[in-house]
Amino acid sequence: IVYSQTATNSNPRIDEIGVTKLTTSGTNGVFTLNASGLLTGTNYSFKAFATNSAGTTYTSPVSTFTAVGRPSITAPTSTGIVATKAILGANVSGDGGTAITERGVVYSLTTTNPNPDIDGSGVTKVTSSGSTGLFSVSVTGLTPNAGYSFKAYAINSVGTTYTTPVSAFTTALPLTGIKTVGSGGDYASLTNSGGLFAAINTSGVNGVLSVQIISNLTGETGTVSLNALDGLTPSVRIFPTGIARAVTGSRIGALIRLNGTDNVTLDGSLGGVGTDRSLTVTNTSTSSSSAVIWLQNSGTDGATNNTIKNLDVAGNGNTQTLVGIGSGGSAISTSSLGAGN
Repeated sequence: IVYSQTATNSNPRIDEIGVTKLTTSGTNGVFTLNASGLLTGTNYSFKAFATNSAGTTYTSPVSTFTAVGRPSITAPTSTGIVATKAILGANVSGDGGTAITERGVVYSLTTTNPNPDIDGSGVTKVTSSGSTGLFSVSVTGLTPNAGYSFKAYAINSVGTTYTTPVSAFTTALPLTGIKTVGSGGDYASLTNSGGLFAAINTSGVNGVLSVQIISNLTGETGTVSLNALDGLTPSVRIFPTGIARAVTGSRIGALIRLNGTDNVTLDGSLGGVGTDRSLTVTNTSTSSSSAVIWLQNSGTDGATNNTIKNLDVAGNGNTQTLVGIGSGGSAISTSSLGAGN
């Protein structure tokens, strides 16, 4: 047989440019040959031939085929890693010349299986719709503070390709027990970058987390909302200790936001055990669409089973601050109903 890339030579003959010749022994009858080193996804033209003393005869017309192979998949990614969740993905950079029938990720605890494959021991598979290009999937139910191995994969009619080498990530160690916020505490703020809310959003919570406000928090920015709690049966209790405390800052919007968050108690009594009002929360923003504390849905995930009690709540003034404590969607307004709150 003689063959060539169609784009180079669409009518291959012996000794022509770009043409490869393969021969086999024998005379009459059926024969086959293996052509190797072909480029995946490339169109080829070919003809069979036979030569005797009178000359050479080629099959006619020219035949064509497209070389196919396994898919190409690269650039595995792991993001959004918290205590029990992560977002994993990759890029299917080529389909191998034939349609992608499945793509996704496989993962396992590294201690169980450091090299996960489909149907491997201890391996979970999560699929993603689509064919070529970037994709990501959300994986849930992970073990907190544990190492995982994962590979992305793509399948076509030729076979399965995995990303290589194996990728790895470690889930976060959730917060638990007692954390202090204020001067000299574990965190300097509730809502600022690097504050308690940011730490909870990153690490999650296991069981009950008791948060003690140990000094006045006068520089709150409201930058970080408290998002849906990740972890094992998580809940958060926030309360002042020692003497009466104040949480103060300026935020166009809400100073304290519970964003699709459940099982949070904000209790103004000292130690969180009484009925005294020993915590004042103030938003000094002059915006007429601001709130002091706002509970909002995140998509379809509402903020539920939350308790706010024993607080003094203050805004900038009756004509500036729209809401003291409110609930709705992400936009603060009198008609913001939200969903599932």
